[in-house]
Amino acid sequence: MLLDLVVNKTNLVSFFFEKKSVGIVISDTLFFNENRVIKQLYKKKPPPTGKVFSELLTQYYISLETVIIRKSALESLSEWFDSRFDVIEEFDLFVRISYQWELEYVNKVLSKWRVHNKSLTWQKPELFPFETNLFINKIISYSFLYHLQKLVSLKFHLF
Repeated sequence: MLLDLVVNKTNLVSFFFEKKSVGIVISDTLFFNENRVIKQLYKKKPPPTGKVFSELLTQYYISLETVIIRKSALESLSEWFDSRFDVIEEFDLFVRISYQWELEYVNKVLSKWRVHNKSLTWQKPELFPFETNLFINKIISYSFLYHLQKLVSLKFHLF
């Protein structure tokens, strides 16, 4: 099973060759604990794809272990991980990538995630509101700066 998961990850990479606008590719995953498989994440409904910035802001659905990121998508960011975040660091990263890049989905279980009560998510739930507030302020300025850069770039191309 593990070898199948590794070999099938190549399905994710193929999207980068097919569409230059894709910055993130995800797949389906299984959540499990020490007793059993708890849930197949996208069994009932596949996630939204394409330009998903607003969808990720309203209902975040990316599971970290499924993600492959295009190198140039990472390089297009001024920072990768924000050291102020402990529980939403990948949310911040993927939302900022999705602002400029598309997301694609491979409809296969290509990873697994072990759920346990010692993860930081379960140990420090009080961090979510605080970090979410920081993120909201950050994304407002990020969006403004991104559009300002586009306008300045357009102005120089016109003259």
